[in-house]
Amino acid sequence: MAYTIVDSRGNVVTTIGVATTTGSAYPIELVGEGISPYGTTIAETQYHLLERFANDNPPANPVEGMDWYNSAEQVPYFRNANGFVPYATGSNSPSVLFPMSPNATALDFTALRSTVVVDAQSDGNIYFPTQIILIPNDVQDVSTPANFNLKVAVAEDVLETVSIVNGVSNKHVAFNIQGSTAFMGGTDSISVDVTMAGTATSMKYDVLVFGLIR
Repeated sequence: MAYTIVDSRGNVVTTIGVATTTGSAYPIELVGEGISPYGTTIAETQYHLLERFANDNPPANPVEGMDWYNSAEQVPYFRNANGFVPYATGSNSPSVLFPMSPNATALDFTALRSTVVVDAQSDGNIYFPTQIILIPNDVQDVSTPANFNLKVAVAEDVLETVSIVNGVSNKHVAFNIQGSTAFMGGTDSISVDVTMAGTATSMKYDVLVFGLIR
């Protein structure tokens, strides 16, 4: 008896004849009735699914919707109609939250100060900042804005003199980091330098730095 294989959308994919398999037509080998021995083929198929076809190169003859683990990049991919697309992870997404220091909570922008907001990490990774977000920590009552830099080694090497003009308790402030900027290595940290203090009854923000970690 031949087996007719139908995909999740109800389309006929292939028909497997008696005592035959699909061979290398798909990333896994599908067996028909009467194949002997079939244990090795079934076991290998299950293992390939378990490991998500882990290899430096994508599996041959892929199908839409399947997963592939790129072992060279150590990044999972999925297959869409056009090709393999990487999943966003901590190693390949430019919008991963950095490990913030406790100093980054309720940072007061009403006084000139330099505050480390991301402590040095000894994990062997490089941290590439791409965005900073400031979330009001209390009720804002701002008369004049504050200016600040974001730096790794020297002033303005990450973000140059931006101004907080928010002063609204239910809105956050966000700045994209672009151009030629410093990254944070294993012995580096990231600091917020308040270069012009704001005038306010209260002007405290929780600082969040996002970026790419490789």
